[in-house]
Amino acid sequence: MEDDEPIVDPGVPERVRWQIIGAAASLDRSGEPASEARRFHLGGGVVAGAIGAFLAGVAMQSDSQIAAVSAVLLIAMAGLFAGAARRSLAVRLRRVYGDCYVIPADLDAGALDLVRRARRAIERVSASRVHRLGLLGDAAGEAVLQESLWNIARLLRAQVALRAEHEEAAGEVMTPS
Repeated sequence: MEDDEPIVDPGVPERVRWQIIGAAASLDRSGEPASEARRFHLGGGVVAGAIGAFLAGVAMQSDSQIAAVSAVLLIAMAGLFAGAARRSLAVRLRRVYGDCYVIPADLDAGALDLVRRARRAIERVSASRVHRLGLLGDAAGEAVLQESLWNIARLLRAQVALRAEHEEAAGEVMTPS
């Protein structure tokens, strides 16, 4: 387990867990095109697709190779426009599973240190002879250890957010009404 690897809620499906880990580098950035750019790309895709469909009809009626090639190119361009307007995987993951993972960017230095300590503790328990022999029972099973790490990370993320909110409020000048 890497220190910069996201900590994912054990309840998240395994496939999604691996998508989150794979997209970890871009999860803290929105990566979402501005709404105007998305509308432009969607509109461009619709226009290019409509003209391409029209030219495909012209090509069928007149057996024009130029119209056929133009239709194919415009339909391909419509697909490119639509692809450019699509939200990135990281944006979709954040939108659907944003509360189901914690990335290092969500934490401050103190919280990161606590997460590292928790990860090291889990690695030590998992590597222990007692654990390998099954003498700890279900209390130290992998699922329980991962759930504990998730709870620690989730609570630290909330604490960091509350601390930032408190610092922002304390920084504002309070005047009596």
